[in-house]
Amino acid sequence: MLVGINRYKESQRFVNLRGCATDVEMQKQLLVHRFKFHPRDIITLSDEADMPPTRENILTAFEEHLIKQATPESVVVFHFSGHGSRVLDADPIHADDLNSTFVPSDVDGDLEQVDDIMGKTLFLLMSALETEQVTAVLDSCYSGGGTRGNVRIRAADGGRTFRASDRELAYQEKWLTALEAKQKINRAEFLSRREIGVAKGAVIAACQRNQESADVTFDGFDAGAFTYLMTQFLWQQTDSLQSTVSRIRSDTQQLSGQIPLLDTQGSADEPVYFVSLAAQATPAEAVVIAQSEDETTLWLGGVHPDVLATFSRGNTLTTFSEPDSPLVITHRAGLLATVSSKAPLPIDTLLREQTRVLPQSLTLVIGVDPSLDSEAADIQERMNDWPHMEAVLPDADGLYGTEIHYIVGRMTNEYKARLINLKIAAKVTAENSLGDNAKVREAASAEIASLSEDNAIGLFTQNISAGIPDSFRPAQEALQSSLNQLFIKLRSLLAAQVIRATLNAQSSQLTLQATIKSLESGQMIASVTTGREGSATTPTSMTHQLKTNERFQISIRNFEAQPLYVSVIGVRPSGDLIILLPANVSEPVTLAPSQTQQIPEPAAALDFTLGKPGYYEAIVLASKTPFTRALRGLSVIAQGTRLTEAPDSNADLSGLNGLFEDFDTPRGEPGSGIEPVLAVDAIAALSMTIEAVES
Repeated sequence: MLVGINRYKESQRFVNLRGCATDVEMQKQLLVHRFKFHPRDIITLSDEADMPPTRENILTAFEEHLIKQATPESVVVFHFSGHGSRVLDADPIHADDLNSTFVPSDVDGDLEQVDDIMGKTLFLLMSALETEQVTAVLDSCYSGGGTRGNVRIRAADGGRTFRASDRELAYQEKWLTALEAKQKINRAEFLSRREIGVAKGAVIAACQRNQESADVTFDGFDAGAFTYLMTQFLWQQTDSLQSTVSRIRSDTQQLSGQIPLLDTQGSADEPVYFVSLAAQATPAEAVVIAQSEDETTLWLGGVHPDVLATFSRGNTLTTFSEPDSPLVITHRAGLLATVSSKAPLPIDTLLREQTRVLPQSLTLVIGVDPSLDSEAADIQERMNDWPHMEAVLPDADGLYGTEIHYIVGRMTNEYKARLINLKIAAKVTAENSLGDNAKVREAASAEIASLSEDNAIGLFTQNISAGIPDSFRPAQEALQSSLNQLFIKLRSLLAAQVIRATLNAQSSQLTLQATIKSLESGQMIASVTTGREGSATTPTSMTHQLKTNERFQISIRNFEAQPLYVSVIGVRPSGDLIILLPANVSEPVTLAPSQTQQIPEPAAALDFTLGKPGYYEAIVLASKTPFTRALRGLSVIAQGTRLTEAPDSNADLSGLNGLFEDFDTPRGEPGSGIEPVLAVDAIAALSMTIEAVES
């Protein structure tokens, strides 16, 4: 049962959302084509569906479609995307006496006694299911609300002044009576079970209780940050519940500042959706969902947002049964693409990537924040003159109407307070405490003060959940001087984006493994292996965290029968690049078959440790030919030479050009103007992200 709500009654309590209907479609395509659910067993409630997502329809559908039809052997999935809220709870299980709610489309936003569906009600409904194999996926939140940067927050006003309606309380009493009669669960037992955890199966929430769930604009569509990243991961991986939530955490936190939450009644090592690995379809980038006489429509559910922009006209995919018969993409809009095919392809045919065009028009899109006031138009004009960069002003709703990567703005008192509160919330989540004590607030304030002076110009994430370290200029610096140095920072961020556009761990046909290990504990911290079954050999207990003074080592193993050229690029939380391998960019490193390259080498008088807290990324590139020009170009960018003159359309991006020139270009020679093509049998690009935490 899939529920997605974009449109709500006009009220001060709500803003309309944009991505919830997409969430439902992403989940449906995943369940049908990857987890083999039958379409007739899936009921959808959305703004455009035959059954709109009103309170009565949601509750009726849960009763009729799930409770009445589920047997002990059934597998049940309930997904909700929309606004969340909180109301006062007469039987609280949290210290703040509040219970989370889901807001149906027909709720009146001008009342404090609301018709929301409480979390307590969901607990009762899940308890009534005969099966234990039930998963609730909840992409909503109860903190914040409105818009932040380029995202809408999936939260409606709520709190201690809001109470559940008499209708909601009566509905709960009906189910308490029914459960007591059928399952001998009395009120005391019900309250005891609620305090322990979920009713049955698993609940996967998009964020922690004090965080925001983001409705984000991607390349050609809007979606929940969590739902997109989770469903895309599940198209490619075959992990347990615990491992899945753990492995998408860094992506969701970096994209939208949210940490997913998993709560289970039984083992967290159960497969996702309680569907055995043997019953799942083969991992893939795409699936055929429609067929006409001369055109085939694909769903690109398995394509990561970092590389989606490269899935454009000219890319090729193949079926698993006919790898030598490529299908060429002719058009893409969001997650839908069309390919030309000589013969009709059956619906449900899975496709894998064969070649990828790396567009030399890849652009870093920068939102120009209203905090820049009268300077905004001037900054937009200057930035638009920079190569591979586009600056966008917000619309009347404060959003940008397109995917953006960063926001340039001033560190106002409002943004400073927001970042401090988010730091406090993160600390509370990490320590599982109620905190916001003076010590925590003082530490958070000091951290933000070290990031930026008041009113300084710098870069923020797209939802103003963090500032980019080392991007903020002195508040009194002349505007042109600030922009000159921002160009250097953006050039590095652009280079990192281009490198990420090559990532292909699942589709690459070169076989290798990269790992990060703590030299203090000997524990494996992160690991990635190429190939569809890579996750099957990946440990599920990895933390993806290191302390800031903890020594670590990166290892790369070549499972190919021929030598490979290998490089490792580090990306700091500031976006700055560092070439970790080779030591000399003019001397490529080759890795012999069945051999392992360690960085740093055990005999080297060198230790790798992380500096400030934050997310660090190691990108491993392996190829049959060396990346000499690319590494030289990256070396230029990594040096970050200070600019004394204003950059313009002819500004030096030779370092970036080297990236394009070194990738496989079967359609032309470097400098020919032909866009490079990455072939899965010629290159592997893997990424490992780890979080540095305070020692």
